[in-house]
Amino acid sequence: PLGPVVGYTNSAYGHAGLEATLDSYLRGLQGNPASQIWWQELVYSQNPPGLDVRLSLDLQLQKTADDLLGDHKGAIVLLNASNGEILALASHPYFDPNQLNTYWSEWVQDENAPLVNRTAQGQYPIGTALAPFLYAIVSSSYGDLPTLPETLSYNLQGKLWQCAQPSIGASTWALAVSEGCPAAAITLGQRLSEDQLHSLYQSLGFMQTPDVPLPLASAQSVTAFQDLQLATLGQAEVKVTPLQVALAAAAISNNGDRPAPLLAMAIHTSHQGWVILPGQTATASLPPASIPKVTQLLADPSLPIWQSLGSAQTAENQITWYLGGTRSNWSGTPLAMALVLEEDDPTLAKEIGVALFKATLQP
Repeated sequence: PLGPVVGYTNSAYGHAGLEATLDSYLRGLQGNPASQIWWQELVYSQNPPGLDVRLSLDLQLQKTADDLLGDHKGAIVLLNASNGEILALASHPYFDPNQLNTYWSEWVQDENAPLVNRTAQGQYPIGTALAPFLYAIVSSSYGDLPTLPETLSYNLQGKLWQCAQPSIGASTWALAVSEGCPAAAITLGQRLSEDQLHSLYQSLGFMQTPDVPLPLASAQSVTAFQDLQLATLGQAEVKVTPLQVALAAAAISNNGDRPAPLLAMAIHTSHQGWVILPGQTATASLPPASIPKVTQLLADPSLPIWQSLGSAQTAENQITWYLGGTRSNWSGTPLAMALVLEEDDPTLAKEIGVALFKATLQP
C-alpha cells in the first residue's frame, strides 16, 4: 500500500515517489565525501554504496490508515502539528511496485489512477472544508459573528448543495461550520474583502508547493480570484492536495502556526553515522486568539480532538473532506489530519478519522 509514496526505480519505466526524489542519497551520490565518490568511480567505475534514509512515517499508523481507507478512493495525511513530521500517507487505490513489468500497461490506462500519489499529487477543490479557516479569521477580526442564515444549503449553479452532514438543525455557528454548510461559508466570506480572502488562501499554503521530498503537484497561484463567491465556497480555480490541507489544519492545533512538512528525517553515512537532515520553520497562518474557539468544532467527548467535515463539487461527483486535530489544551504531541474521499460519504469519512485518532492517541 505504500507503493504510491515509496515509488520505484525501474530500468524501463524510470523513477517515481521517494525512490526518485531521494535517488541521490539512495545511490550514494549525496551524503558521502566527494573523495569517496571519486575513488569509487576511479577504481571500481561505480558509485559508492547507497545510504539508508530514515523517514518520519510510523509504520503501525500507516497500516491502520491503509486498513481504514480500504477499497475507497481517496487519501489520508496524518502529521505532527508542531514540527510537521508526517506520520502516515495513505493513497488509494495503490499499486505494487514489484509488479510493474506485469501490470504497467494496465495501470497507466486505469481511470482510477493507482500510480498517482493522491496525498501530494491529487488536486481537489477545498469546498466547504474552508469554513473552519473562515470562521477563525472572521471571529478574530470582527469579534462578533454575523447572523446565522436560516437556510444552510446553497443553490450553486442551479444545483442544491447541502451541508456535508446535516444535523436535525445546526443552531450554532460551530455546528454549521463543522458540518460543512455552504451557506455558512458564504455568510462568513461576505465579511472579508477580496484581499483578505486571497491572503487567507496564501497564508494557509494553498498557493505554495510544500517543500517535501515527494513528487508534488505544483500549487496553483492566482493574483486575483475570477469569482469571489466561488472562492468563498472553496470552488475557485485554486485546487489543493491533502498534504496542503493537513498542514493548514495543523495551524489550528499549533496555536496558529502552520508547520513545514518533514518526511526524510536522517541519512546513515559511513563516516558520521546517522545525520539529521535540516527542517524548516513554521509559518504564522491563523490568529492565535481564534484557536480556542475553532478547536471546539465537533468536539468528541471521548477524545481531545476538534473535527470538521466538508464537501466539494467536482466535474464528476461530490467529494468529502474530513479535517481534525488535537485541541489546544491537549498536553501530548499535537496532531492534525486531512482525509479526502472521492465520494459523498461524510459518515464514513468521520468514522475513519475518529478511528485513526483513537489508534494514535490511545494505542
